[in-house]
Amino acid sequence: MDDEYRPRDVLKVVTNTKFKAKIDDIILDETDRVSMRLEATLVNNPEEKKSINGTLIYERKWDNGDWNRDEVSKKDVLKGKVLKINLGADELYHLFRGLCDYYRLYDENKFSYGTTKYVRCAFEKNIFKEILTSHIPTPNEKNRLSMASKMIDCIFNNDIQIEDFQNILELLDFEKLNELHHKMNISNLLIVEKKITENINNPNEKCWQKFFLKHDWVLSQLFPQPLVFFESEAYTGGKTIENKNGGLCDFIYKHHMTDNVSLIEIKNPCTELMGDEYRKGVFNISGDLTGSINQVLKYKNDLDMEYYSLVAKQEGKNFRVFSPRCVVLAGKISNLNSMEKKRSFEYFRNECATVSIITFDELLEKIKALIKIFSKTL
Repeated sequence: MDDEYRPRDVLKVVTNTKFKAKIDDIILDETDRVSMRLEATLVNNPEEKKSINGTLIYERKWDNGDWNRDEVSKKDVLKGKVLKINLGADELYHLFRGLCDYYRLYDENKFSYGTTKYVRCAFEKNIFKEILTSHIPTPNEKNRLSMASKMIDCIFNNDIQIEDFQNILELLDFEKLNELHHKMNISNLLIVEKKITENINNPNEKCWQKFFLKHDWVLSQLFPQPLVFFESEAYTGGKTIENKNGGLCDFIYKHHMTDNVSLIEIKNPCTELMGDEYRKGVFNISGDLTGSINQVLKYKNDLDMEYYSLVAKQEGKNFRVFSPRCVVLAGKISNLNSMEKKRSFEYFRNECATVSIITFDELLEKIKALIKIFSKTL
């Protein structure tokens, strides 16, 4: 037998009862005269991870070439006797790899009655062509989604090159590929819309920073220019000689064409936008909002003053500082419970020359608008 482990391309699982399923044997060694294998059974045992039973079988052919069996099992071993079956390094390796495959198969699938074949999805163009162009019967929508998910996992877990991925896409009809692209965009937008809606009253700033780091494209919607994510919690300068008071900007985005950066300070949806009434119908801006504005302006000033020293330390990360645009994301318009507060808020933010103030519910409305635009193109 070849010493290299070669996983089966197809695994067959036969389920006859609610609790057990027979799976193909794990071949440890096989020649014209000798066979060693593990006969495996998957056991539905939700209480434990011990989901596989097995029988190790070693047999030799008779001189006449027959495999006629005279079985010996553990119960046949007499008191004081020892039954030894030595496993070589290759045989143990094949057993280990085979069991890993079977445990993963058990963890990722729920078995149904009858015979089910599981095909190993190796990254080969002709294999994907066969899958993509054939009409594979799927009993329900859940199975179709599961198949699509596993195909995507297979593609992106194999470190494929751009050219190979392009070859796969060429197998698809252009209109269907375009529709798939739009549906993926809408799906991403719907996920973000749901998360923002569910957490619209969440005051945890760290939670929001993690969210925007995971979905960094969302913050680029705050700008009319083509910006891309550059850094999070980026040092912008400002340290004293004691190595203290350095600034860490929540997010920095970079213009795709000019390399000029923009700075974003993230607060939370519960941040108060307005303070007390100053005169009849005129309200002060809250301390949290003005503090955030001054904070991001300090980041801008520090970055401008220490640009050259920072660039020297950023190997391979080119950026420019041409009067960077600043954004503060904070609060909710819906919390401004009177027209006078809304008017005072708009007076203030529209006069802010270099800092844009965007609220969380405004960002949410932008996401909803994008969903409508993409939905119309389907």
